[in-house]
Amino acid sequence: MGQNLDRLSYDTGASTEVQGGLAGIVGHLERVLTDRDRAVKAAMAEFTADGVSDEYHGKELRWNKAAAEVREIIR
Repeated sequence: MGQNLDRLSYDTGASTEVQGGLAGIVGHLERVLTDRDRAVKAAMAEFTADGVSDEYHGKELRWNKAAAEVREIIR
């Protein structure tokens, strides 16, 4: 039993590959969040509709809170 103490119990090559894949996914997710935020701000700068603007603003605040939570998780 003591003879296997220095043996790795996982494949370091696979681990490195997965970490690289996750880094790509995280980068893509951050770009999507940033691009969406930019697009919504540009659209809302020109958008008005009675009652709808305020309702959408509330939804956008919730979205921004969720996006911030996602960013905290992936960092």
